[in-house]
Amino acid sequence: MYSRRYQSLNVTILEPQSQDLGEGLNNLSKYINDCKKYIDEVTAGNLDAKPLSDDNPLLKSIEKLVMTLKETK
Repeated sequence: MYSRRYQSLNVTILEPQSQDLGEGLNNLSKYINDCKKYIDEVTAGNLDAKPLSDDNPLLKSIEKLVMTLKETK
């Protein structure tokens, strides 16, 4: 997650009882990376940037903040 190259966890190598946790970690990592990319765009001055995905629950608050910034600009 900290490197520039994103790699998801291969959950098939995990024990069956850990595969759901692995999938959850993959989703969380994707959500965080999507948030970082969106925040990078906004902080670069692109207030019209769009989030990469619609299913990311973490982006909702960031989108609200960006909308507020656009309204006060």
